Amino acid sequence: MGTMELGAVLGRNQSFEDFSDAPAGWSGLSEQASFSPVMSASTVHSSQWGLSAAVESTGGDPSVFHYAYGTPGDLHAVWFPSLEQHSIRSTIWARASDAPSSGQARWYLAADSDTYSDPIAFAGALSRYEAQCTVTSQAGLPRAGLTRMTAAHSPASFYFDDALTQVDLLPLHPDWEFSEGGRIQETRHRFPQGNWRLNTWARFSEFRIPLRWISTSEAELINWWWEKGLNLVYTLDASDDSSVTLCRIVNPRQPIGRKERPYPDLWKGTLELSSINDGRLAF
Repeated sequence: MGTMELGAVLGRNQSFEDFSDAPAGWSGLSEQASFSPVMSASTVHSSQWGLSAAVESTGGDPSVFHYAYGTPGDLHAVWFPSLEQHSIRSTIWARASDAPSSGQARWYLAADSDTYSDPIAFAGALSRYEAQCTVTSQAGLPRAGLTRMTAAHSPASFYFDDALTQVDLLPLHPDWEFSEGGRIQETRHRFPQGNWRLNTWARFSEFRIPLRWISTSEAELINWWWEKGLNLVYTLDASDDSSVTLCRIVNPRQPIGRKERPYPDLWKGTLELSSINDGRLAF
């Protein structure tokens, strides 16, 4: 298993952007860019709809489109106030739609400095592209989006789904009592003929994550997320595209609240996470 992580969601409605009503919330579009929803196995990562973007030219500005965080409704206030530096990671699942477009664009994240993903390649299915950086001030509002490799005057087209930006990412190191489970909401109806009908309304993933030797700052961050009831991104394995879950901390009381003997500045506790709806990226 790779790195296990937990982070707060930035963005509209504090959720993933599945582009089902795209590009709502996104701006800075090139005058030569056009967008349309698409639905097929090669253009959708987890939601029903993906997004097709065609760019004829970007003129002197290679930026195609972006989302500026800190706008009303995106819950930019999820920044933990006790941290001076915030880690941010922005992810998109994308592919170039044809060979001439391969490598013509990157996903970018701009905060204290600009960072870029690998060039988006032509492939048969969507792949994950990420950019990450840190910001030293809450006033430095980040933005994420698509940029051309150069201000090219030749057409290029791409497919996207599930844009995701997280803040204050925290690596987790659970002990051996870690457990993963699930919960199903369903109803049963019996017909006069004696037949049964089962209706499944929702599926939820649940995780129990015992943590030890947690620093004071990490304990305060986890407890603050729990107190605020924030939506979080739980990544079971950072190397696995499908192991990302939108969730909340559902402990009935403060999750990290006991000292780790004999260390006066280390803590322990058990995180209880439950996915929102069925736990997929789009919901």
